[in-house]
Amino acid sequence: MSKKLLGLLFFIFSQVIWADELVIVTTISSSKKRFVINQGTNSNIVPNQTRAFSTDNISLMCYAVETSPDHSLWQVQDQNAFIPFLKNQFVLMHTNLMDERTQKHLYVEREKIQKLKETGELLFEDFDYETNQMGLYHLAKRPNWILRGGLGHTFYDSLSSADASQQTTKSQVNLEGLYSQRVFSYRFDFGFGFRWDQEAEEVKDEDLVIPIRRFMLISEISYHANKMKGTLNNFYFGAGTGIGKTSMEVDEYNFKGISYLFPYLKIGLLSHLQKKFYLISEISVENLISNTKVVETGEKQTSSNVNGKFSVGLRF
Repeated sequence: MSKKLLGLLFFIFSQVIWADELVIVTTISSSKKRFVINQGTNSNIVPNQTRAFSTDNISLMCYAVETSPDHSLWQVQDQNAFIPFLKNQFVLMHTNLMDERTQKHLYVEREKIQKLKETGELLFEDFDYETNQMGLYHLAKRPNWILRGGLGHTFYDSLSSADASQQTTKSQVNLEGLYSQRVFSYRFDFGFGFRWDQEAEEVKDEDLVIPIRRFMLISEISYHANKMKGTLNNFYFGAGTGIGKTSMEVDEYNFKGISYLFPYLKIGLLSHLQKKFYLISEISVENLISNTKVVETGEKQTSSNVNGKFSVGLRF
């Protein structure tokens, strides 16, 4: 009787001990979706078997694709996940008594992560290929750089010293660079930076083109909608303001002064390219006010423009 009891205790103890098996990742696919370990059918692994693999920092649910006597090929269950392991790294494979408990835990965590991914708060996008680590980024903790270039056209123009019958058209080219940081929640980000404008004002009656240059400091806040289903893309809209110097030359006269950008309103699309790079496409409407003075005579004038603009750029 005592021998049977000891045998039963030894069996239970051995099952608990071997609930976590230490295995070696021998190969990782270039897609970071599959990997090979040093156990196969000799260790009772068969195709379509499900196991959890983990390190100190992360756990993944995987299933066996192919097996041989001493090796097996595994693939991650979540199509958005990547293998965070290194070649020849030791990882834990959870089996037997631990397997069901681990699966339940990972299922609950996976459901939480899926909800966060659907809203865009948490992304599987940031895989560091140098360290082979998968980052689950809360966007509120991640700053970005934004570079944009745009073409604009003036729809409404008012100048205090101009003849009302004088016909003019204005077009702009501008370049913007901003540092952006999520604030309040993952849906909002605040950015500040610079804007350089090159504007051409064409006076039709006089066959004259006046070059206007501006350099401004700008700030803006944007609201991000949910990620589109199955993608990392989303629409956003925002508002901003700016202030800076302006200058232009008309014949022998030089105009210098201050320009105010208040406000500008925009709507855009953020399209994921690869890794941390996004394509920016946006349209905006802005109210631009300039107070200038003729350097030679001291004469002052005020202009007010309503501009429409289309911009493209990169966020990274």
